[in-house]
Formats: sequence, C-alpha cells, structure tokens
Amino acid sequence: MRKWRVTARRVGFLSAAALGATLMAVPSAAADGPADTLACRDSVSVFYARPDTGIELDQHNEPETGAPSWAGRNQVAMGWDGRLLAGPDGRVYLLKSNGDLQRNRWLGNGWEATGAPVVVATGWNDHTVPPVRNRITIDELGDIYRVFDDGTLHWYRYDETAKTLTERVIDSGWDSSTTGKVFAAGQGVLYRQVYELSLGSFVLYRYQYHVASQRWVEYKRAVPLPAGWPTGTEVGSPGGDVIYTLSSTTGQLLWFRYLGNGIWADGPKVANTGIPANWQLAITSNHCTLTSNPFPQRPAVTLKETAPTAVVEGNNGQLQYFYVDSFGRLIHGRQLNATDVTVVTYAAIGGYQSFADTPSAVLDATGALHTVALGQDSETRKTTRPNGASAWNTFTGLGGWTPGPATVLTQQNKTLSTFAVDGNGDLWTQNQPAPDKPLLGWKRTGMTNLTSDITAIRAGDGYEIILKNRNGTLNASHYTNGTFGTWRALPSTSTTTRVAAVLNPDGKLQSFNRQADGQIATHRETTPGAGAWTPLPSLVTTGPPAAAVTGAGLIQVTARATDGFIYVTEQQSPASNTYRPWQRLADSRTGVSYPSATDPTAIATTNGKVVITYRDADGTSYVFQTTNPTTAARTQQTDPPTDYIGGPTGKPAE
Repeated sequence: MRKWRVTARRVGFLSAAALGATLMAVPSAAADGPADTLACRDSVSVFYARPDTGIELDQHNEPETGAPSWAGRNQVAMGWDGRLLAGPDGRVYLLKSNGDLQRNRWLGNGWEATGAPVVVATGWNDHTVPPVRNRITIDELGDIYRVFDDGTLHWYRYDETAKTLTERVIDSGWDSSTTGKVFAAGQGVLYRQVYELSLGSFVLYRYQYHVASQRWVEYKRAVPLPAGWPTGTEVGSPGGDVIYTLSSTTGQLLWFRYLGNGIWADGPKVANTGIPANWQLAITSNHCTLTSNPFPQRPAVTLKETAPTAVVEGNNGQLQYFYVDSFGRLIHGRQLNATDVTVVTYAAIGGYQSFADTPSAVLDATGALHTVALGQDSETRKTTRPNGASAWNTFTGLGGWTPGPATVLTQQNKTLSTFAVDGNGDLWTQNQPAPDKPLLGWKRTGMTNLTSDITAIRAGDGYEIILKNRNGTLNASHYTNGTFGTWRALPSTSTTTRVAAVLNPDGKLQSFNRQADGQIATHRETTPGAGAWTPLPSLVTTGPPAAAVTGAGLIQVTARATDGFIYVTEQQSPASNTYRPWQRLADSRTGVSYPSATDPTAIATTNGKVVITYRDADGTSYVFQTTNPTTAARTQQTDPPTDYIGGPTGKPAE
C-alpha cells in the first residue's frame, strides 16, 4: 500500500478578492469549510479513456502541490466503451451505452478477476451521453451520486459482499437545465457547477453529505470560481478538495485545491500537457483526504419510559395513540369504538424495539398514518400505515443523530416535514419534495442554541412553531410548506420544560409553561414580545402542561401535580383571562381519579371534544374526554365547569 504524506493546508494562496470572483450570498450551514490538513498517498492514480476504447493509467507524484511529476502513461485495458468513473482503492466503473454500470478493480499490476466486470446496476442509460454523463460521480467512500432530470439527487452504495445496491433520494432542486456538472472531492463532498441565469455566469457550489446521519453538514456554499477555471471540461478528484480539470481545447491537465472559506491555493498549476482533448478523465477517489472530521457524533440517548403519549385523530374520527413502553417498544393504540374513548387496543409495532422517547405522528391527506420515533442509538425511524391497511410498513431509518425526539408535521401542500435539535442545539429539518416521495437529507435551519423542546400547533395554512433557547427564552414562527416566517420573541420567562400552546378564537397564540417554582403561567400574544406571563390558579406541577380548545372555545389546560394525579383548569369563558381553580381529573360519573407516571397529552377532536391521555406506573393508559356538565352540577352551579368521562383503557401484551 502506498504511504500517506501530510501537508499543511494553508500554503501559498489567493483570496477570493484576488481571484476577482464574486461570492454569491446563499444560505450555508458550515462556518469553516474543509479541514486544516491534507494527507495524500505518495502518488495519485489518474485514468484516461481514449475514444478507441483504450484505458491508460498514470501516477501523479505531487497531488499536494500540482507540480508536473509523473510516472508515465501505460495502457491497462482495451475495449472499454462508455463513461469512465473511478472510485476508491483502484475501483473503476464503466457506464455502458446500454445502461449497465460495470465495476472493475485495478490491483497495481493487473485487474481483479482477470478483468471480468461485475454489473452493479442496469438501466442507467440516461447518464451515458453528454451533458448528463457529467452529473454522476463517486466519492472517497465509493458512494455514487447521481442527478436525475427531475432535479433529484440520488445516493447509492454497493455492497461487494452481498452484491446489492442501496439507493436513497437525498435532495431535490438540482435543476438539470442549469447544472453543468457534479463531481465529488472527498467523503460526501460534492461540487456542483451551475449556470446562474440571474448572473449570466457559472457559479460553483460546495456540499457535504454525511451518509450515516443523513445530514447535509454543508449545503450549497457558494465557492468563487478560481482564476483559470475551465467550465467545459472533464473534472476529477483524488479527494481532499484537490481537483484536476482536463481542458477540452488545450490538452492541459490543470490542478486546483480549495482551502475553504472562499480561498483557493495559488494556481492553477499545469500538472500535465499533451493530453488529447477528447479523452475522458477519472481519478481514484481516496488518494487524498482531509484529516479533520467535520461529521457529527452519536449523542447518548437513554430510554424514557415515562415520556408522554402522542395522539392523533384518524380519518374515521377515532383516535390513534403512540408511546414508548418500558421495553423500548413503539406502541400503537387504536380506538375501536367511535362513541367510547376508553375502548382502545394496544400493540407493539414490529421491527426495531429499542426506542427512547415520545413519538410524533400525523395523518396525511390520503388517510395514511405516519409516526417517527427516536431510537436509543440516536437514529430517528419512521413507519407508515397506509389508509385501509392493518399492518405497518417496515421502519425506515432517517438518521438524525439527535439527543431528543423529532416532530413530524403534514403541510398544506400535502408533504411531510420533520424537525429535531442536535447535541449542539442546532435545529435541523427534513422535507418531502412531493407527497409520494421520501424525506430528503437533514438541513440546518439556522436556529441555534436550542433545547430539544419543540412545540407545533396547526394554525391556518401552516403551523405555529415555538422553540426554547437553552437560556429559557422562547421564539415563535409561522411555518408553511417548508418555510419559516419571521421569528417572534415571546416575553422572558423562567420556563423549565416544553411549552404548550393553542390558538384563541381570534387566532392569537396562547402559550402555557411551567415556571421554576412548578406553577403554570400563560401568555397571550397580541404584539410580538409584549405582555407578561400570568400565573394560573396555584398548582405545583412536576412537568410540562398540555392544552387544547373545546368546540365551545374554552381552553383546557392539564398538568401532573406533585401528588401524582392529573389536574385540569379551563377558561371561565371563551377568550377570558380568568381560569377556574384546578380540579383533579376524574370520571364525572363515578368520581374516580387515577394516578399518573407520565405528563398528560391533550388533543382537540373534530367533534369539539378535548381528550386527555396519560399512563400509570404499570404502563396502563388512561383516556378522558370532555362532556357536558351533569344535571347535578348544573343544579349546584349557575356556570359549572366542563366535565370529563373516561378511565383505564389497557396496555399491550408483554
């Protein structure tokens, strides 16, 4: 094996200003660009494909500097007709005109298996001719990236042992009409050359995708085109942001190196000359690398068996419950009787069995149920039950690598979005490009220094999203079809948990939170940032409140008190700032209350009811629903509080 040579990153360089290029202002996640140190093998393998189907190989001895030092070209194959691509450790791919993607491997003195190719994929005809053939590339790990005509970016990994090819759609919006070429230059590092119509010129964007966490650790960072960059040529890279271009007019092989932060190493360097302009270029993709690690680490995640239940109303009006039990199973509860909320059956969803925290669930426009849940390995997983089906689909891993659970929403445009906060406090989101498509890679939203507490409530054409900063401050924004509106600061408060929120009949946001002393306070947003938190009647609680609004317009607030029971308060009248004294949640028909081991969850149903659910220490679920006050209550009070009926609903078999 060739040895590695390590080179300091910041050798002679020219700044972006010196290059005379304009850096476009575009959103970007990362602040630092590539790592500081470049490590390369003693030489880089450079393959050329001739028009007569011959393959030549040369070794460049100075990949760190671009100096013209070569071993000399030798023919290593004949009869290779197609698009030439190179992966790591001598792997060479040939995309044939019939759409077959063939894999071979150069061992240094001959071909593996005497040159007999392995067909990795078929039907890839759409990437065999210019200019589309320049929109497929292979990175340092050997992962294949391919841009489709619809602008979606697909990722592939070939398992050489199992001989299987895994595919994932990781992004959209890579417009094929403006994307000139895409090439890899490191682990998950992609450069995309785009003709920007608004500028009338080419622009280069840098991306970096982390396969395991499915995060875009860098996304669409505009990189100034360096001096001497030829826009219509063959491009290859050995990794480490070292880039070679083969001119289609001069026969020069030019060397470039991107240092990050809009800076290129001094160049370009003429690494070689006299190469026919109609030859193809392919470079072994892992002969250079950046030694620092820009990728996330898995955070520690532990089972929270008393995390609250998630509840969503099904398309038949019957409620669906989701929670993680003491075994780490994701439990689905299904209401069986539309007129009795206590008739519920519970069962574990098959497959992965090591979940950790409160799931999130939505019903989409087709009537399908989707739920996402955090695993104890920090991976978010999703499963779907199609409308009319009795079984759940196999779990799909969404990556994430977050310490807290994700929240899933369904948008007005019928697509899904998920949100989660990473260990650094950054908010990430995934979106569907269309209702029938998979969720794409995670992208940063720009919101930072957050806790994992995310509150989302339906509001008009979208959602009101409330995020909690690590210093306890709260910010709200209206989120519609993948876009956040202006962020609004809520008044300062000593909140210690996730807030609850509802919309008043006038559309104003009403929030509830648990203060440092355990009391619940509320704030009604009239002017962003204005007003104060007003205490509700006294009750010392142990966790976050939940809230929902009845069909009569009365806000119901519920929380778990220090005695282990669930309590409820409500507005004296719709839009009132006065709340009734807390009452222990009980079945109004029997007066019986049941202790809780979890914080409660509340939901407003389409029939105007509010439903509250929680679980006890034995894992039994309880469900209560609002009902009209009893005759006795009306006799004793002129304005009696809302009553509840309900009780235990069972638990799944162990």
